[in-house]
Amino acid sequence: MENDETRVLLQSAGPESSPSPSFSWRDNVNCGEGTPHNSTRVFYAILTAIPVSMIVIGAIFLHACPVERMIPIYLIVAGCFGCAKYVFNLVQRWRHSNRGKEEDKKTCNLIEQLVNCFLFAWFIAGSVYIYRIYNEVSYDPLNKDHYCHKSLYLFAFWVTTSVYIIMGLSCFCVGYVRCLSSLCKAIDPTESRLENIREAN
Repeated sequence: MENDETRVLLQSAGPESSPSPSFSWRDNVNCGEGTPHNSTRVFYAILTAIPVSMIVIGAIFLHACPVERMIPIYLIVAGCFGCAKYVFNLVQRWRHSNRGKEEDKKTCNLIEQLVNCFLFAWFIAGSVYIYRIYNEVSYDPLNKDHYCHKSLYLFAFWVTTSVYIIMGLSCFCVGYVRCLSSLCKAIDPTESRLENIREAN
């Protein structure tokens, strides 16, 4: 009886509901092996330029923010660890392409997790340094107690704020896609039932 019901559902759904050839995003994405695509190169170039610029700006204006001396230090440390993480990722990709030992991969993953935890904690600390003086910072060198160089503060402010904006947009997009997927399944219960039957078979 169940097989007859399955046959009726498949026939009523038509040829469009027949299983399509399997496709994976890995077919078009270079997973760390071989030559990266141009878009990947541009992406990594941007990721490299941001921490390098953080180091440069922090070093140039190291003593130009008396109101919060930790802001240039925050930029320098974050930039150094960002560059180190980028180099570490390149080394890890090279090890994967050369099929490194499993123990080496576990060690690399542990180091990467530690670096990520530090960067996250340092990012939160930097946010505190930057936002807590937002209403009292002055760009006038004569106001020594509240002075911070304009280029230094605005650069640190917008780099940090852009991270929050990207995080918010990412969460919104993920939530939107999931809601849309759930809505499509609710509107078309036959297709959802067909998927369950195929998985059971």
